[in-house]
Amino acid sequence: MTKLSLNPSVEQNSAHEQKPADGQKYGRLDVRVKAESRRLFDVEIQVKNDKMNSRSLFYGLRMGHDEFHPGASYENMPTVRMINITDFYVHEGSSHIVEPVFLSYKHEPHDIATDKFAIYHIQLPEFRKRYQTLESVMGDPFNSWLFLLDKAYKDKNEMEVLSDMTEGMKNFALRYNIAIDDPDLIRRYRMVEDGKRDVAQQIQTAVNKAVNKAVTEQKLLDAKGFKEKGYKISDIADVTGLSIEEIEAL
Repeated sequence: MTKLSLNPSVEQNSAHEQKPADGQKYGRLDVRVKAESRRLFDVEIQVKNDKMNSRSLFYGLRMGHDEFHPGASYENMPTVRMINITDFYVHEGSSHIVEPVFLSYKHEPHDIATDKFAIYHIQLPEFRKRYQTLESVMGDPFNSWLFLLDKAYKDKNEMEVLSDMTEGMKNFALRYNIAIDDPDLIRRYRMVEDGKRDVAQQIQTAVNKAVNKAVTEQKLLDAKGFKEKGYKISDIADVTGLSIEEIEAL
């Protein structure tokens, strides 16, 4: 199984914005990392399976383009790694925690076309199946990080144990503890969550209205057909659920 290091020596920007030119698509990265080796990483937290490979390709190409300066040779193209931590299986039937996706030749030979770009889907459902306790991840930096990000931040004792493992985990725990005590950050978070709920409610209301309208229209069509065939209006009302007044108006 492919192992990834999520703690390189880095220059790190949280929620990095990829600013488009006029008319181009906008992208906002969760965590953008540039290692001292010039390798570029984008770490995304995903809760919805929305064309993950295409989305990662878009983000990665934009990020690589920003670092590929005019006049540079193709030998010096930056290496881009897209890392998606997903709350779902990207591929149904998968049994891997890490699903790597490379650019490969379609026909023989079936080897990697370039090592400059790759996508890694880290599938939390599979991780949760295999590692359910703190003891099960101790000694493995990769799985310890996943456990910390997915579960341990909810448990003070588990976070303290894991935060002693590396400097990166200590920094994460420190920033997290500061964040949960920041009233302005909490207020903004709640505003975002309230906005999401409002949008979801609006969508559900619109869907319900559309469904109800379609059902009513179908009932009216059925009633009209029954009426043209000479059925009693009272019988039509019983069958369709429409009122006598609605049927008589047809």
